[in-house]
Amino acid sequence: APPRSAMLHWRPLGRGAWQLLPLKRVARAVHSVTLPPAGDESTEYYIEAETAGGVRLRWPATAPDICQTIVVMPSP
Repeated sequence: APPRSAMLHWRPLGRGAWQLLPLKRVARAVHSVTLPPAGDESTEYYIEAETAGGVRLRWPATAPDICQTIVVMPSP
């Protein structure tokens, strides 16, 4: 069964409140989300979903303490 909800939590690396974006279901076990342009800032994020049975899951499991990171390198 598809999840009840799936959200991307994101913020500029190491600061600010988490902002939420809903994941859009594309197909079975496939979801999509588009982040706003990061500019010159690196971003950290994690995904939280609630199963049809009401179980909350997070990826990575260490979130929100340790998250995934998108590092932006400034252009020369």
